[in-house]
Amino acid sequence: MSDAVVTIRMPKGLSKELKRLAKDAHFMDMSEEIRSIVRQKFLSWKEGFDYEKNE
Repeated sequence: MSDAVVTIRMPKGLSKELKRLAKDAHFMDMSEEIRSIVRQKFLSWKEGFDYEKNE
């Protein structure tokens, strides 16, 4: 797996909410919270795709 740097522009309200969620989940910073959300969404998408594939 290769590493990449990604820049995300977002509204201030979303940034504040992600910082709060990161703190509540005991992440070191907001980037870990974003990776967690992306990972969850990817896995749910992948599971749905696998379900359709097996039909």
